Amino acid sequence: MKRIRCILSLLLCLVLSAKAQVETLDRYGNPIRNNSFDDNQLNPEFGTYEDGAGNRTTWGRDTTRTSTQKKIPIGQFQWILEPRLGTVVDAENNDTVVHDFQKWNDTGGYAGEYNYLGNMGAPRLNRIYFNRPTSDEFLFLQPLDFFRGSLQDFRYTNTKSPITNLAYHSCGNKQKGEDRVRGYFATNINKDAGLGFKIDYSYGTGYYFAQPNSMFGTTFYGYYRGERYNVHAYAGVNHMKMGENGGIEDDRYIEDPLSFRQNYTSENIPTMLSQTWNRNHEQHFYLTHRYNICFTRLLDVPDSLKPTPPSEALLMAELSDRTY
Repeated sequence: MKRIRCILSLLLCLVLSAKAQVETLDRYGNPIRNNSFDDNQLNPEFGTYEDGAGNRTTWGRDTTRTSTQKKIPIGQFQWILEPRLGTVVDAENNDTVVHDFQKWNDTGGYAGEYNYLGNMGAPRLNRIYFNRPTSDEFLFLQPLDFFRGSLQDFRYTNTKSPITNLAYHSCGNKQKGEDRVRGYFATNINKDAGLGFKIDYSYGTGYYFAQPNSMFGTTFYGYYRGERYNVHAYAGVNHMKMGENGGIEDDRYIEDPLSFRQNYTSENIPTMLSQTWNRNHEQHFYLTHRYNICFTRLLDVPDSLKPTPPSEALLMAELSDRTY
């Protein structure tokens, strides 16, 4: 718990925006609005937001601006990279409120589709063969994908104001508890360049004997996305240590516990091993850049293809009869 508190204190010192509100933006940072609802329902001042799928979220009144202070710019969008060629792929669901947040820290997966040894952070394997990800990475590190982050899943962020996202998961007691803290920070240098980092720390004694784990990972990134030249840099370091008990000594501890005079629980059933540790330390460095050869040409659009503005009578007919 002391390590958790120290890391939390460090992350809190780096918080430059305690509460970031999110608008739907295109890749150029312009807000996308849906005019199918009235202004009160989609007014950022009242903290209402609607994504492209029509899901509406309300987080309270906008406190980032007052009558005497300058308005703080709000908005961000994210993307991921295709590792081989560095192709930019727009990322979805980049809201700060994660769906099924309580399931995110479950080693068994969102739907419980993974087999694992019971403790948080233990090696796991998807029961559904066709859902197992194909990877060229080291074979014995693939079962640790619960904690390890991959490049193709890492999100780069372009934000109008610095943002910080902190998450803390905890369960159990001091003897067999499990804790995890995560922090993500992103800021922009200008509208085309930005940088940030992610910190992840997990520590758990666990519910089963001789299977504790301690994992620490951090990732730093930077990018520049100009009109012609693009560059993305990524550096990740993971330190993972976990105990391995080799399985229980006798299956009867589970199948026929009444055959023993002593009552055993999950944390004291005798195991084959008790002082065996698995340690993995890895570093990832990635750099991709490209230059786009292109030109801009202005074309005259025929009058038949130009949009026709609605008439004044039509605009008046669409106004609501409600007065304010």
